[in-house]
Amino acid sequence: MYLSRVIKMVFLMSLLALLVPASLARGQIMGTAVIRSSSPGLSDQLVVNLVDVSILGTDEVYEGWLVSDDGSDNLSVGVMAVDADGGISHTYTNADGLNLSAKYDTFKITVEPVPDTDTGPSTHTAYSDQITADGMTHIRRLLSKPSASGSGVNLKMMPDKDGNPTVGMDEVFGFSATHAFCKVDNNPVGFMMPTFGMGDVFIDANTFFMEMTATNITSIEVTTLADGSRQLIMKGDFGCATEAGVGGATIGDRNNYEPATFEITAIDGGAGNENDSFVFKVWFDETIAPINYAIFGPTFDFTGEMTSGDVTILDPAVYDTGITAKLWQQADVAHQQSTLGVNADTLSDVQTYAHAVINVIEGSRGANYDASFGDPGDGHGVLNHAASTKDHAGRAATAVPSDSTIVKYNSNVSDSSDNVVTWSGEARNHALDAISATSMTVAKAYMTNANTLIARSRDGYDADRDDTIESITGEGGALQVHVAAQDMGTYHPFTFVPAPAATPAATPAPAPEPVAAPETGGISLTTYAWIALASSFFLIIGGSYLLRRRSTN
Repeated sequence: MYLSRVIKMVFLMSLLALLVPASLARGQIMGTAVIRSSSPGLSDQLVVNLVDVSILGTDEVYEGWLVSDDGSDNLSVGVMAVDADGGISHTYTNADGLNLSAKYDTFKITVEPVPDTDTGPSTHTAYSDQITADGMTHIRRLLSKPSASGSGVNLKMMPDKDGNPTVGMDEVFGFSATHAFCKVDNNPVGFMMPTFGMGDVFIDANTFFMEMTATNITSIEVTTLADGSRQLIMKGDFGCATEAGVGGATIGDRNNYEPATFEITAIDGGAGNENDSFVFKVWFDETIAPINYAIFGPTFDFTGEMTSGDVTILDPAVYDTGITAKLWQQADVAHQQSTLGVNADTLSDVQTYAHAVINVIEGSRGANYDASFGDPGDGHGVLNHAASTKDHAGRAATAVPSDSTIVKYNSNVSDSSDNVVTWSGEARNHALDAISATSMTVAKAYMTNANTLIARSRDGYDADRDDTIESITGEGGALQVHVAAQDMGTYHPFTFVPAPAATPAATPAPAPEPVAAPETGGISLTTYAWIALASSFFLIIGGSYLLRRRSTN
């Protein structure tokens, strides 16, 4: 009986040993480091909370660093004190308001000597984590954007009836981090159009119209070229409407926008526009854009000699706020306008502010947008920013489905974005009711309702009265969207275990042993994992031997 219990205990211990995750061999996760904002939208803080950190001697300290994607830039986030229980609670705020999500994808903590005369990190990394490139691409779209914009006119020379490029056509363009368009309003002179599906077609004078407007921007990349100029590549979806007169007949429809995809390449060649350029490259699918496919073909470059305007692309290290911050800002603008409407003195003023609220919520392509009443917003609209936010959060989760942090907080971003759409849509409807009202009392009542709903869109709503506004359905607003997007980029620093050195081909002097994270005084969890794994095999072998002897006896 005693031997039987021993055998059972041996097998139990073996199984428990095997249950220790092999992943612990890479390092023990110590806590979190997450980007936050000192003011809405800035993403200029890093909040670090770690536990069970090894306590160093008096001649060493921990220092935190954010490391750029290419490893060339190490930003110190300060020396980190460890309390008596081995905890670190540290907040860093960038003095220049730098958006910390824009260029860094790695957080690490190094052990530095005291005193330390070197401004860079030491080679002794104690804890570290890196966010995957595929996930970071979309997180950055949520939290930061390159600061770039431009507008102007490209002169494109079109062939005349004899095929000579003598007819000038102006293509007006404009772009920023949130929108892009290219447009031809008219052709004062007729020209020959070499179409894809109809051959050469002569376009009658004063009949040609073409407008392309971005509906969704999926990626923006800014680089500095070898000659010092800066290049922006923007990709996304757009709608294109084309209309032309041919021999008195009309081809296409200026009010029918067919969907397609685009890639903009813009160059900022320095002061002035002498070396600036703008190319709007498009791809048309015959099944969903038959008119434009027949005219321009499967792909077409809209460009020409830049005769006026300017392209401005700032250094890639300087970034504007991302979609989530824009969402909060536009909700705030809408709330300001609705507050002015609530406090207005005349029915006319109430309704003017109601129009402004609608313009800010819907954006310039909204069904109820009316530019005659002014637009204090950015022209994109709360509803569009919310939709873009949900889209890019979902893209991040799709890109790295194995990243539990990104997947988890994607749900929070999505749920809160849906709340913003619901509340802002209802606020827009109340503003429309205020415009239709014939009495001051009724108009103000509708504006009060709109004001309340827009406040929820901006700040969230404590639906269950537990003194906490969560990023969940029915509670989260634009502020919670922004925080949840930051949570998607949470670092989980783990005990850093350097990769083993490669075997040298020759026989150089032996490489120094890599320095691991300092010990806490006992056996580390990492070491225990390896010991447990090795011991399990011995226990199983021993247990099998005892069973065999027992059955033999």
